[in-house]
Amino acid sequence: NELDETVQNAEQDDPQETFVDEMMVVAVAVMIDKGEIQYAEGKAILFKAGIDTSNLTEFVLNDVARDAYRNYLTKVADSYGKDTAESIRKVLADAQEKGLSNAEIKKNLKGIMQSDKWRTDRLVNNELNRQWFTGGLESIKQIKSQTGYEFETAIEHDGEPQCEFCKSLNLKWYNAGDVVVPKDGQFVGEDGGV
Repeated sequence: NELDETVQNAEQDDPQETFVDEMMVVAVAVMIDKGEIQYAEGKAILFKAGIDTSNLTEFVLNDVARDAYRNYLTKVADSYGKDTAESIRKVLADAQEKGLSNAEIKKNLKGIMQSDKWRTDRLVNNELNRQWFTGGLESIKQIKSQTGYEFETAIEHDGEPQCEFCKSLNLKWYNAGDVVVPKDGQFVGEDGGV
């Protein structure tokens, strides 16, 4: 079973590897869940359109998607650990420079931990959204590889107020899985901002 294998890998001594492995347990479960839902919805859409769905089997989260997500999480863990370590070093250097008491140092270190709590909460929320999206996207890719049919999607932002960048993408159609803004790329907002 895919999930059992991921859980077994979560038993490591290295804290960063443990973080990545434990996050992968959740990530795989969420991606499989959304992938199965999206796969069934995609199959139903094709069937209603009169397209042969006999080549469709069931959703399987492939190793390429797993490895890509693991690599991404490793980068997140590296960044998170480096940022926290740098913040701690900064507090300690500041304490030495200013001659702070132990109580003042503890207070400043506690501030880092409170900031880390906020970052952790944000990380969890962002990752659940990313995992949900990735599972759905992987199911659409699998349907395309099994049928040759491609799905399109539109970015729809109904929150208010919309920034100029959301406005410039709103209701534009793309092939599902296409990169909308390449890494380190730029796009022009509705008001001309880059």
